[in-house]
Amino acid sequence: MLNTTEIELKSCREDLAMTHRSKHKLVQWKMGAKKRLAELEAAGADADAAQRHMDKLKAEQDKTKAELEALAGIEQRAEQRNAVGAHCTQRLQCVLLIPGVLFFAGG
Repeated sequence: MLNTTEIELKSCREDLAMTHRSKHKLVQWKMGAKKRLAELEAAGADADAAQRHMDKLKAEQDKTKAELEALAGIEQRAEQRNAVGAHCTQRLQCVLLIPGVLFFAGG
């Protein structure tokens, strides 16, 4: 009977030691997992900040593109007006050069 109790006691001590080792490994794993989670959360926050910055840059790019397109339209209309003005000036010079035609500006 004493031998059986000693064997059981030895087995329980081995189980307890194994449980302590398992608990220690689990605590180490948990600490590592917490550290990794914190790193991933920080990386996620950085990625979110980078995405917000990219969105801001894209909005600025779109605004600048729209402004450039508007300026190109203004420039095109100004060139058309200049071409019409040059044509009118050329015709006016032709009219003034016709012999016998008297031209009075201003009506």
